[in-house]
Amino acid sequence: MSKYKIGIQCLAYNCSETFPKLIEPWLKLKETHDIKIWVGSGQFKIYNEMGCKDENGPTLELLKDYLDKGHIDHLFTPDPNNLLSDHETRDKCVPYFRDKDIDLMIQLDADEFYTEKEVQNLISFIEKNPQHNTYNVIFKNLIRDGEEHDFNRFVAGWIKRLGGIKGYYFDAHWWWNGENNDGGYDYRAKGNFTVPKELVNPTHYTWTNNSNTTGPSHIKEKIEYQNKYYGEGSSFVWDEYSQSVRGKKSDSKINLIFSTAGRIEAFKHTVASLIEHNPTLNSYVNKVYVLDDKSPWEEKREMEEILKSYFTPVKVSLITFNGEEDWDWVDKLNFIKHLKEGADYFIYMEDDWESIASLNIEDHLSFMDFNKDIDLITFSEWWHLQKDMGIEEASINNSYWKNPYPKEFKHTHKMENGIFYWHIVRMPHFSFNPSLTRINVFDGDFAKDKAREWAYGKGKNFTQMFTKNACFKHIGDDISILTPLREKYGEAV
Repeated sequence: MSKYKIGIQCLAYNCSETFPKLIEPWLKLKETHDIKIWVGSGQFKIYNEMGCKDENGPTLELLKDYLDKGHIDHLFTPDPNNLLSDHETRDKCVPYFRDKDIDLMIQLDADEFYTEKEVQNLISFIEKNPQHNTYNVIFKNLIRDGEEHDFNRFVAGWIKRLGGIKGYYFDAHWWWNGENNDGGYDYRAKGNFTVPKELVNPTHYTWTNNSNTTGPSHIKEKIEYQNKYYGEGSSFVWDEYSQSVRGKKSDSKINLIFSTAGRIEAFKHTVASLIEHNPTLNSYVNKVYVLDDKSPWEEKREMEEILKSYFTPVKVSLITFNGEEDWDWVDKLNFIKHLKEGADYFIYMEDDWESIASLNIEDHLSFMDFNKDIDLITFSEWWHLQKDMGIEEASINNSYWKNPYPKEFKHTHKMENGIFYWHIVRMPHFSFNPSLTRINVFDGDFAKDKAREWAYGKGKNFTQMFTKNACFKHIGDDISILTPLREKYGEAV
């Protein structure tokens, strides 16, 4: 029998089907060690405030049976009229462990599964290396449908040291009282020693699509909970399009392309409004290109200097075109395919758009990183205008709707004094309106005629999303998108 008294602190909510497997290796430890198992079980207060159904009934019945049979030593359940937060629930184990004279506290949640061998290895390692105050292990974090990611976190600590454990203060974080009344220490203040992964590498069912072992009925509720409980919000979102958990962060880079031709004032307004609403855009941008057609040299220099004032100067390049024929400026579009270096996406913008809202670009990058079938997101259309178009199935989630081609939609070409001016169009999955596109979207060649946009998208099998709320409005000439299309393809367009 070990000379140390060990306390297992376990939070177990809505886990009746998986709790027996979770606790079994720890129960076997009782045969060789002085073990007390404290279990806290109840819905957290925020879930109740969110309106989530309390799913804990079957789990409480199981835990009461375990308590009656002596498998667990203490069961704490909160007053249903005075529910607690995560750390408030955990804190209830502290007086119990003090009363039982516990030396080593092990923190176990109902989504952390150890094998019997891992439990034995953990205890053996700590007993042989008692000089450390706290111990971490590396978990196999299971994400989505079973992707494994290393996750290093606290699991055990000697709670009589440094003035003794004081209590939990937030989430799974606690502190010691401190020595000689010196103000106390966070449990991480004296270092965390990580147990070698080859000895202990438990499985953590944390952000799976449908394999979570504890918590609310759907992972969407867990995400909402974290957004409310943590100041920085959850690191994950629920992707309605793919019906899967995905991360919010993206490391992808953008090459930003401005197309202009002798409209310096419009260009300046387009750029200034873009930065006004997206002040951190530079951090996502790899290169900034100006594709200019026949602007005077003094204007070319001014455009370049304007962009260098907003973006890291070495990122900015000016490329000039001076074709003589009517449609030679389309060479700019056909040149874009050569500007991929260092980027995952393009943002293409002509010089006659005004930003009216933040792009929230990281959200769109994350969405496209995860959903590889999406080729472009266009930021200039409005979902609320489509109510009478019979394209309800085009709605994807609160953020996006899909181009319903070959069905029609209302295309907004101007906003003025709160009035929307629109045409009904059938448009293949492509647009020169401000869009985030994969770099391969511009691999083809554009025809030198009025219908180049429509013709380019036709047959390409791109998939285009629109944001439900537009981030740009058109400030250029009031030219109908239908005019050149109908000239070439007839009234059926």
